[in-house]
Amino acid sequence: MTMGPILVSENPLPSDPSKKDKILHAVRCPPHGRIARLLTLAIVIFTLWGTCMSMFGDVATAPSGTIFILIILVVFAMIAGWLFSLINLPPLLGMLITGIVIKNIPGMVFDEYWTKASGLLRGIALVVILMRAGLGLDPQALRRLSGKEKELGNRCQVSAWQSATISPGLCRC
Repeated sequence: MTMGPILVSENPLPSDPSKKDKILHAVRCPPHGRIARLLTLAIVIFTLWGTCMSMFGDVATAPSGTIFILIILVVFAMIAGWLFSLINLPPLLGMLITGIVIKNIPGMVFDEYWTKASGLLRGIALVVILMRAGLGLDPQALRRLSGKEKELGNRCQVSAWQSATISPGLCRC
C-alpha cells in the first residue's frame, strides 16, 4: 500500500514515544487531535468567507468588507474566550473585551452596511449573553436563595417610595 507510511491506522503511537514519534503521529492522516480541530476550524472559516464572497460580493471582501470584519471579529472573540478560559475567567468576558477593542482600533473603518446591521447584531449579542448567563446558573443555589429576591425587592420599593415622597419637598426652591 502506498499510503501506509502516512496513515495513523498503519502506524500506531508506541507506548513510550519520543518527541519525533509524537510529531510524526500528529501529522499523519486522517487528521486527529489538536491539529484536526485547528485544521477543521480553519477550513470552516475559509469556506464561510468564500461562500459569503460568492453570495454578497464587495460586502465580504477583505480587508474592509462588513462580513469579512464580522468573521474576523468572531474568530478573535473565540480565541480571546479560549484564552480567558485558560486563566479561569468566563470566556464571555474575553469575547466582550475583544469586541470593545476591535471597535476602538484606529483605522478600522466600518461602512454603511455595518451601521445598519449594528443594531441587529447588538440585540442578538444581548440575547446570547443573557442565555449563556442563564444557562450558567446553579439551580440548587437558586432554590436556596429563593426568598432573598423578595426581601431585596421590598427594600427597593420602600426606598423608591421614600425618594418619591421626600424629593418634591427637598427640590422646592
